[in-house]
Amino acid sequence: MLKLLIVDDEDMTRHGLREYVPWSKLGIEVAAEASDGIEGLEQAERIQPDLVLCDVRMPRMDGIAFAKRLREINPDCSLIFISGYTDREYLKSAIQLKAVDYIEKPIQMDELYQVLERTVQQYHWERNQAKKYRDMHRTIHQGLPQLTGFLLKQGLNEPDRM
Repeated sequence: MLKLLIVDDEDMTRHGLREYVPWSKLGIEVAAEASDGIEGLEQAERIQPDLVLCDVRMPRMDGIAFAKRLREINPDCSLIFISGYTDREYLKSAIQLKAVDYIEKPIQMDELYQVLERTVQQYHWERNQAKKYRDMHRTIHQGLPQLTGFLLKQGLNEPDRM
């Protein structure tokens, strides 16, 4: 299960997201919630989320400042912004922070579900690719002594070919 952190200053939005999205069907667990960016960072450090749903405009620390700090402590976390505003600067910041998507409020549940579904698939694909890379890297390093010995032996037996 992927761990989700919801960061939004509106209680109703957090409650609605928690209650009306079929999280377990998506393979997601709502691990924590926060009402602003400062509380969000505390929760992010504590739970190390795989996915964050974050409002853009919040008191104390807005979503953009939160996301910049989040990238420092958890660079691989998938980030989806939700906002009642379509401010161009916010959209540009979301792109620069490599957000998965930017969903406008009021949230359309079918749109959110599709974004979440796509994000979960991407998450698993990336983790699978990383595992393949690690396995390949390990295989190469395990076979390096034999390869070096083979090449050295070939070079000693046939010096004209080198």
